[in-house]
Amino acid sequence: VTTLSGTRFQNCATQNILNSKRRGTLNMTGVQFAGLMAQGVASTPSGADVASMTVAVDGLALQDVTTSSNALTRVLDFTRLSSSSNTYTLTVSGVTGTITAPAALGSSAAVALLVATGIDGVIAEEFDATYYAYNTGATCYGIYIKNASRGATATANRPIIRHNRIVGNAPSEYVISAGDTTTAYDVDDAQVYGNTITVPYYASATPHAVAVGNVTGGTVWGNWINGSYVAILLGINQGAAVTGNVSVGCYGMCLYAKGCGATTAPIIANNTVILTDTYGAARGGALAVAVQGATNNTAVTFQNNNVYAYTDLYRYTDVGTSQTATFVKNNYYSAGPAGFTSPWSYQSSTYTTFATWQAARETTGTNVDPIMVNVLAGDYRLHATSTLRHSGAPWGVRAVDYRGRQCWDRPDIGAYYSSSGDPAPARTAR
Repeated sequence: VTTLSGTRFQNCATQNILNSKRRGTLNMTGVQFAGLMAQGVASTPSGADVASMTVAVDGLALQDVTTSSNALTRVLDFTRLSSSSNTYTLTVSGVTGTITAPAALGSSAAVALLVATGIDGVIAEEFDATYYAYNTGATCYGIYIKNASRGATATANRPIIRHNRIVGNAPSEYVISAGDTTTAYDVDDAQVYGNTITVPYYASATPHAVAVGNVTGGTVWGNWINGSYVAILLGINQGAAVTGNVSVGCYGMCLYAKGCGATTAPIIANNTVILTDTYGAARGGALAVAVQGATNNTAVTFQNNNVYAYTDLYRYTDVGTSQTATFVKNNYYSAGPAGFTSPWSYQSSTYTTFATWQAARETTGTNVDPIMVNVLAGDYRLHATSTLRHSGAPWGVRAVDYRGRQCWDRPDIGAYYSSSGDPAPARTAR
């Protein structure tokens, strides 16, 4: 048993703070990293990985840490040997503070708060952290759960990533990633919920907020995402549910399916997308579909989503050539911005008006003012007079709204579900 409690590590600039512990128990409570840091805590794979391992991190403060290596600096890095069948339990809670990879280090300098490889049932929660990196040559990660290889004995299924608040300041990044878009890093049944993620604008770069890639199943719900080029990505996914999320100011592809649905179509339903230039002018689509590498998107359903163009509009929908998707009961509305001349796009066809889109692709779609409580104040609940209340199409008990409420047989359109016990919200100016 190794226990670190109330311990401060200052200026570990040339080595790992703790390296290669591969068995037994590691407890970290109230630990602080400060000053320069090369790597944090690492448990790397080895032929010596022959026993069970338990890791519990409860409180790790990054006190304005600066990386000292032109490489990916992992604050926490835990790996089970890919051939191992030994039990590995990992819980990480309460990573707070700030870490920076300076531009002066070079193009490969990047940061990862937590990387976990080949470990089932990881719990990552209650982060309140910010990281900075300035080069596009390497990718940063907030929380990254993956497998070492497809078919490995040591799997990384059923992670729970919840109630984290992370600000990702990097041009190339995945703030939360379960699995990957490559064929190697498969992670099934990820649960990603209750997170608040902010990703500022980075010119022509494409930072991601949440990615659930190359997996079967999983649920992404109740997350609030500010900015980012991609708010939520399903890459080569089968059967995931993305529901009750709010995306504000995504300047690229907001709800994005790539290479999905060859076996079971995922569903992206009951989400609210606010198109605004707060984090940069739009360049993509609110509901978007594309090929992933050489894998075409076979199927995905977009249903009961509320897309509201407040100060910016590029496209409501953007489905790439040779890709397929189904659209059911989504609402598209502009509060003023005209934006792109053909805001609906499906394969090689573009549609300049809602009527032409509705006739060709979504007979159940609507184009009405959702009448939200206070868009200026970020209150996207539907007012009592909104026609979107209880007008969505039912799709199963998996539907969960932003507040965790089950959306039963008469769901609202958007990320909030109005129950009979709710008081009518008082509406103020939009």
